[in-house]
Amino acid sequence: MDSIDVLIDDQIFLMHARGGISRYFAELLREFDAHPEWGVNALTTVRHSPNQHLREVDPSVRDLPFREMTRSWKVAKRLARYPSAVLQRRVAPDVVHFTYYDARQLGAFPGVPKVVTVHDMVPELLPADLVDGEPHQAKREFVDAADAIICVSEATRNDLFDVWGPITDRPVIITGHATSARFHPQVAPAELGYRYLVHVGSRDHYKNFPLLMTAYAGSAAQAAGVRLLAVGGGALTEDEIELAATLGVTDDLVQLTATEAELPGLYRGAELFVFPSLFEGFGMPVLEAMATGTPAVLADIPVFHEVAGDAAVFYAPEDPWALRSELNRLLADPAERARLASAGVQREREFSWQRTALATAQLYRQLVVDRP
Repeated sequence: MDSIDVLIDDQIFLMHARGGISRYFAELLREFDAHPEWGVNALTTVRHSPNQHLREVDPSVRDLPFREMTRSWKVAKRLARYPSAVLQRRVAPDVVHFTYYDARQLGAFPGVPKVVTVHDMVPELLPADLVDGEPHQAKREFVDAADAIICVSEATRNDLFDVWGPITDRPVIITGHATSARFHPQVAPAELGYRYLVHVGSRDHYKNFPLLMTAYAGSAAQAAGVRLLAVGGGALTEDEIELAATLGVTDDLVQLTATEAELPGLYRGAELFVFPSLFEGFGMPVLEAMATGTPAVLADIPVFHEVAGDAAVFYAPEDPWALRSELNRLLADPAERARLASAGVQREREFSWQRTALATAQLYRQLVVDRP
């Protein structure tokens, strides 16, 4: 089988230090390298990057020489674009897989088949939540220009079609996310000195964290001294601090930042993982929690059913009292928590980066072999 040269472009690896999208592309690179029999020679032109996922996969990529988020670090991150762009212009790939939606990349590689991945349709469906403006830049133009489109869930494909109409003239496939090997039920639980419920990730707007705070206040969890732990998402905002005081949960609400290595133990040590988000493209924290054997309580939205199946508990997403009822019920029922933990571990095993990468490799080959 002749090998296909695929350029995984540099956009996301020069933007983010970590995150679900860059992890997705880093894992594709890892799997293509691990499976040469698939016939995909995946290329990236990044030589210096703030992205820890890429550096884990490709040790030849160097970290930026400054502490993260300092002014010097931000300048170095911008400057890293230039040598990568020079190298990118010198390669002659058979396929280009765009990692983000910067309009300056649209004209690159004329005549070469293009693939774009749609991770969610949040900006298009919830524009009022984006106080800092449109983060996805020229996504519509990339979708229109692509020879094939990957959606990370059926829910995302449905949203894409609902917003911009069905796409029938090009391949549109669904390949889910997965977890890394560090997430497993034998991981040592974090020892924080207290019991806790855990929420992971951003808490902005559609993430619906105030509803979780409201549900927690006055719950059996709070009464039993089980704290509410928010991992990641930045320090508590003034609005969150004010709401916590109003609800009487100031001493029970904890926020901390965790490394990738610390995160599995924080899931594993929790009584429950709670994810109240009103909208997601996939919801990787759901898989991570299930992989570590932590029972999941999720908002009743389509994508969470797609990811968790019957291995989680769902509640009406706008109803804090429904969530409180589920928290109370589960904390009083260790047998049900154990059942959910076991079911979650089994469910997570249905997702793998290898399957995602193989389906992607087959799509690349379809574009090259079947191209007129």
